[in-house]
Amino acid sequence: MVPPLRSQPSPPKNSSSPADWLLPRRTYDGTAYSPLNQINTENIKSLHLAWSFATGVVEGHEAPPIVNNGVMFVATPEAQILALDVRTGNLLWRYKQVNLGRSVTASNANPPETSRV
Repeated sequence: MVPPLRSQPSPPKNSSSPADWLLPRRTYDGTAYSPLNQINTENIKSLHLAWSFATGVVEGHEAPPIVNNGVMFVATPEAQILALDVRTGNLLWRYKQVNLGRSVTASNANPPETSRV
């Protein structure tokens, strides 16, 4: 006898912190709405660039960044993942795929190169 199917719990609508952006459009419903209210129609004119970061890759970056607990994770077209401090833009660590351009099998797998800053 097959047991009856149980419905799975619904995924959460928001992350644990309103400042986190864990999915490309922030929540499972895809609205891209942020409940943060520090920026409004009164102060938007006074905004300025806080920091920028050059990944070292000139091809277009299409993957959206993910933000969790004050860390922004960025994926580059050349198989890199970067972790940046969201307040300062400082690089926390960088992962680089070292075997780019060839298939990976058990016999030729190389450990990934990770550098901590």
